Amino acid sequence: MEKSSPLMATRYYISSLTSNAKQLSKAVRSHWLVENSPCYFHA
Repeated sequence: MEKSSPLMATRYYISSLTSNAKQLSKAVRSHWLVENSPCYFHA
């Protein structure tokens, strides 16, 4: 597989939360980590 260069993008969010940028970025990254992780079900 060919290596690709890192991608930088700007995202804008509207929220009524009173948090700082570090807390909000952590929350957003955590959300997408869960969304993009594979689902494993144990029977």
